[in-house]
Amino acid sequence: LYVALHLAAMDCPKAKVKEITTLLILTGADPRVADNRGRSAYSMAKECSNEGFLEAVQEYIDVRNGTKD
Repeated sequence: LYVALHLAAMDCPKAKVKEITTLLILTGADPRVADNRGRSAYSMAKECSNEGFLEAVQEYIDVRNGTKD
């Protein structure tokens, strides 16, 4: 799952990245886990300005913390 999440962070079709990222996170992928180079999927998404990925992660955090339905 982590390889897939890193791929979504770097190179996922913009139209589907939010949905794919949400699905991967809901099935257990952690955007904070580092790859073999020490980079997390989240940090890679920030570097690439991958807004869909970042939105999906923030929505998951908000739901988990009870600040969003």
